[in-house]
Amino acid sequence: MQKVIGIISNSINKNSENPFDYRYYTLNNYVKKIVENNAIAISILFIDDKIIKGSLDLCDGFIIPGGNNIIDAYQDIIRYAIKKDKPLLGICMGHQALGKYKSKNNLVLASNHYDDINSKKEINKLSHYININKNSKLYDILKKDRIKVNSLHHYKINKVDKNFLISATSDDGVIEAIEYKNKKFIIGVEFHPEIMEDMNNLFKTFIDMC
Repeated sequence: MQKVIGIISNSINKNSENPFDYRYYTLNNYVKKIVENNAIAISILFIDDKIIKGSLDLCDGFIIPGGNNIIDAYQDIIRYAIKKDKPLLGICMGHQALGKYKSKNNLVLASNHYDDINSKKEINKLSHYININKNSKLYDILKKDRIKVNSLHHYKINKVDKNFLISATSDDGVIEAIEYKNKKFIIGVEFHPEIMEDMNNLFKTFIDMC
């Protein structure tokens, strides 16, 4: 039976009176990676930025994708994944949401790590190296202790809860990956593996663990 992966929808709320300004969306790149690895992708939606009761029970694992708006409901999803030991992959904003778990006010600006996106060539650009902790699940998956990644984030994690392992950092000390200790697969990465070559094993391992 195919695994069902819930992609957490991004929230757009412009706080206007126009009802069409309050909406949620899911990007094709994440769906594509899930389907390529023989799983089924569904969107996890919200009502007024609150999780729909029971929707998480439909899923074998979750992706919290990149985006611009970390809503409180993400913490409910992370808490659920930890409690149920269901795999979760956080990407960019999803990584930052993981970093905020049980840690307040721990995001700071990282403008020197942001590249403007003006073309497909720039989207796929690999900007800098990260160093991977050899004692991490990420190292077990990628089999490398140093790789080059893209850089599309405005913010960075300043600190993490004691239950997280810092599994990768950039040369200038930015936390580039974290993972929750003693769980099957709860990993956050600051970069965007869904648009990187040679990164499919991260998604394959995530789905295999679901």
